[in-house]
Amino acid sequence: MRKDAPIISCFHLDLSDPTRKRKALDDISIEVERGSWSEVVGPAGGGKTLLFSVLSLRAAPPRGTKVVVGGRNLDRLPVTEIADMRRVFGSACAQPIMLDDRSVIENLVVPFVVRGESRMALESTEALLEACELMHLRDVCVRELSHQERVAVGVLRALAGRPQAILVDAALDALEQRLLKPIMAELKQCHLDGSAVVLFGREYSENARRGRRYRLELGRLSEVENPVIVPAEDAAEAGGVR
Repeated sequence: MRKDAPIISCFHLDLSDPTRKRKALDDISIEVERGSWSEVVGPAGGGKTLLFSVLSLRAAPPRGTKVVVGGRNLDRLPVTEIADMRRVFGSACAQPIMLDDRSVIENLVVPFVVRGESRMALESTEALLEACELMHLRDVCVRELSHQERVAVGVLRALAGRPQAILVDAALDALEQRLLKPIMAELKQCHLDGSAVVLFGREYSENARRGRRYRLELGRLSEVENPVIVPAEDAAEAGGVR
């Protein structure tokens, strides 16, 4: 399969919002090519988290919706096979669920074990912590982490093992520059190594020009040709980190 072939395709996705007089996602179509970089921005309540949940396979799309992952239509697959496909993805959100009574290193080796790649798990995970300047957290129990550290470790878990696709929802918006900078550098390296990267957030990152940019607002998705990109330092001073 060629590098630019879609690893995720979503066609005419419609989801209702029972609490509002509009659709949560209104006729959404998007393709994520293998090895690509994409960013989806928009205001709170615009549908980003819901789209993230569908594309990362955290939430099952409604029956009849055409979502294709790795060339396979999810609407035709049993739940067990969808769970197997989820293993080739890495995903992170701003409120990560982890094994709170285990150490950071124990949490980070989980993706390797799930994918049947445990032989190199420890070495690869330590290299990831070192690259992101977080080796001092190696043996810290997750419940003892600060909120910022917990979010950062959640993103690292999504990067572990260089999955075929990495999807991050809002987590980067929550990080201070001291944590964000090395993690963004590692995300870029994952992209260069062949992972597709999809970021969801309030603003485009400084890497947005390397790929496709979208805006999701009031449930409608549109592609943006010339995005406004705020330098990370300026965003941090304005109250954000992106």
